[in-house]
Amino acid sequence: TYSLDVIFVDVPETSYSLSGDKINESGWYSGDVTITPVEGFKISYSNDLTENTWEDKLVVSDEGYNEKTIYLKSDEGISDAIVIPGNDIRIDKSTPKNLKISYSTSVIDTIFKIGSFGFYNASAVVTIEAYDEFSNIASFDYTYGDINGHIDSKNITYSSDKKTAT
Repeated sequence: TYSLDVIFVDVPETSYSLSGDKINESGWYSGDVTITPVEGFKISYSNDLTENTWEDKLVVSDEGYNEKTIYLKSDEGISDAIVIPGNDIRIDKSTPKNLKISYSTSVIDTIFKIGSFGFYNASAVVTIEAYDEFSNIASFDYTYGDINGHIDSKNITYSSDKKTAT
C-alpha cells in the first residue's frame, strides 16, 4: 500500500486583486472584472494538472453576482481552492429600463386652474420610476428647466425585490 499526502502551496493572505470600473460606492462594477494573482503566481478556474491553462489574469463578464473558485500556481505548487464571494464581483453593464415620469395635481388645484383660465399655477407631485435588474437604483438625477435635482436612496421607495424604484 501507498500513502499520499497532498500539500497545497501557501499563498499570501491577499492572493489576488480585482479591477474594473465601479458604478459608484455601491461596489457594483459597470463592466468586466479582472482577477489578477499576486506576483509569482498564475491563475486558473481549475486545479487539473494536465488539461489546464494557467493565465496571468482571468476576466469575469457575466452580469449579476459572480462567485468564483480560483486556484493559484507557482514554481512550488498549486494552492487549495480560493473562493471569491459573489458579493465581491457584482457586475451591472446595463442602464435602468422602463423609465416613467408622471405627475398629478390635487382636485382642488385642478379646479382653481380651470377657474382661473390657466393663470393659477397648481402644485404637482412628480413621480419618477425605473427598473434595474441587477444593481438597483441608487438615485435619480433630473433637470427641470434651469433646475438640476438629485433624489438619493433615502427618498426613494423600492419594490420588495428592490428592482423597481419610485
